Amino acid sequence: MNARLLVAVAGLALLAGAGAWLLLSGADTPVRAPERAAAPAAGGAAPLPTFRDETPGAPRAPQALEARPAAGAQAERPPDAAATGSASPTRSISGRVVRASDGTPIGGVRVSNIATRIEPPEKDLAARTTGEAARSFATTGTMFIQQTAEDGHFQLDVPVDTPLLYFATSRASQMLELPPGPQDLRDVEVVFDSGFRVAGVVLDEGGAPLPGANVDVERQAEAVADEAGRFVVRDVVRSDDGSLIKVHARAPLHAQATGEVLAPRTPTGMPWVELRLSGSGKIEGTVSLADGAPAVGAPVEVALRMGTGTDNDLVSGMATSTDEHGAYAIDHVPAGRYLVQAGALPPAIKLEPQISFLGQVRLETPAQVQLAELLPEAWLPEVVVVTAQVTRLDITLSAGAELAGRVIDSSGAPVADAKLQLTRVARWPAPDINGSSITSSDDTVMTTRGGEGKGETTLHRKEAETRSDEHGRYAFAGLPGGEHLLVVSHAGGRLSPQDRTLVLRGDERLDGVDFVLPTGISLRSRVVDPSGRPLAGASVYLREKGSDTITSADLAAHSGEDGFFEVHGLQPGTMQISISLEGYGYLWEDVDTTAPRPSYVLVPSPKLTADITDAVTGEPVEAFAVQVEFTGSMMSTDTQPHAGGRFEYDVPGDERCKLTVTAPGYEPLAIEDILPSSTASAPVRFRLVVKP
Repeated sequence: MNARLLVAVAGLALLAGAGAWLLLSGADTPVRAPERAAAPAAGGAAPLPTFRDETPGAPRAPQALEARPAAGAQAERPPDAAATGSASPTRSISGRVVRASDGTPIGGVRVSNIATRIEPPEKDLAARTTGEAARSFATTGTMFIQQTAEDGHFQLDVPVDTPLLYFATSRASQMLELPPGPQDLRDVEVVFDSGFRVAGVVLDEGGAPLPGANVDVERQAEAVADEAGRFVVRDVVRSDDGSLIKVHARAPLHAQATGEVLAPRTPTGMPWVELRLSGSGKIEGTVSLADGAPAVGAPVEVALRMGTGTDNDLVSGMATSTDEHGAYAIDHVPAGRYLVQAGALPPAIKLEPQISFLGQVRLETPAQVQLAELLPEAWLPEVVVVTAQVTRLDITLSAGAELAGRVIDSSGAPVADAKLQLTRVARWPAPDINGSSITSSDDTVMTTRGGEGKGETTLHRKEAETRSDEHGRYAFAGLPGGEHLLVVSHAGGRLSPQDRTLVLRGDERLDGVDFVLPTGISLRSRVVDPSGRPLAGASVYLREKGSDTITSADLAAHSGEDGFFEVHGLQPGTMQISISLEGYGYLWEDVDTTAPRPSYVLVPSPKLTADITDAVTGEPVEAFAVQVEFTGSMMSTDTQPHAGGRFEYDVPGDERCKLTVTAPGYEPLAIEDILPSSTASAPVRFRLVVKP
């Protein structure tokens, strides 16, 4: 009997699909499992079952199954079904799988028979279809697995009592319910929700198309631009953490570009993005050890752009590692001056790069290699890159400097378990700065200050950390040459921290760099609201006077239930104190460590609330950038996910402001004269219009 079925079935949770890919792998032989799970309720979508065989010595099905990558051919199964314990008659099912997004055939989809019905999914579907919890599900009968051919076709022989077929890729999965009976089924068409499409064009900075440019979406799927620079990327699945989708493009001797689109609400939606790639240069060369041998597997990275004012910028995504000859190359580097850093593992250890869709390289140190075994980094500032040219940069890694000494208190007694933090320092002129600028990340702080044609940028990057032993001794090895800042502190709170700037040669040996930690003083105060009520859980930060930023490393205390906090081991003098608590305005002022205020008052902060929706559909726009402008100050964010299209921001005071919202694919919209307190009960409503 030939029957043509057009079937569009509901997809499972994304995590279930990913779990299925792992599940359906193992040995070649189909396996019979002895248990049967319950049938789903009518209309319920069924998750992928896992398998359990309680027969002593019998293999578990997940380890005993393997997909055969057949291209449209009949799936593998033993010629004698009785030999595997399956005496059931079979029937043949054939057809093709097409995308729900555009109806095109999709190859590489795994097709398998599910021999039992299972319970419909509940809220905890992901938990029930992965891990140990999933093994409560079972199947009976023989399982056969196949992959669809490039034209989407498949043909599978299954037991006649098979109620379901399971279709899966690495990121999506669906069930197909089969009509009962022994009849063969032909020309079955399965509309498979493999994700949506993203379309666009890749151009150079002058607007000319860039044929052959590589494009990928969220590192999931990729495409190549055609002669007109156009592309369509299929099978993109919306991530769990929001509706904002990032699109990346690259081409030789062009800077990489990233665009953002909003995920459509249906598989047939297709957002569009234009990506413009400016011209770039390339850095290439070799990395050698101190003895002249090639540094194999050494990481090389363009770390930051060195500006002359506020145009300094931490760089990411421009890294690689050397080959067996110590050679490397980094493309897509925009014109400018850069700080390049390189380091190497011991020659016996190869650091394998993990290559992404765009050819960017993520380097991971093998677990067996300790930090102390790494050779020092080399920092090379003022590396000039010119558009459409190759910059030659050969790097030699030094043998490494050594630094050692003791930590004692003012009486000369050794201080055990003192923490010593070493920071790498770089400096360069910034004549164009007027004022100050701070850029920071988890391990880097870059500060620029100056005026009247004189200024300097200082970079501090975390380098190494150790503890003193019971005799107060400490040691660092394998340090690169250059400027370093060493900070010594003790967790007991009795002693005051000390620091010292050191300039090392790459092969220098310094012993006897001792630190004396004097007895410190304690600062005690209280955090309250305007009525004097104590505020618990406030974060208190302390930093030396003149700093323009506060980082997590400056967290000194939290206020208790009574609002009090204490900080120990301080030196007499003036510092900067900052106190924050959700729902209250930020406090930032100077403090005399010997005479702090009896209490610090935090003023409640009103929330600025807005709802952002599509002007036509009324659906929430769930990813956007905002800019809030007050008199004399401004706050802005990058494009970020916002669940339900709701934006909330704690403002420092109830002053009228201007709020501008920008979302990918929409025209920007600004609303002025907003009083934040009025938005608590009536959020500002933004209706965004799609760009023409």
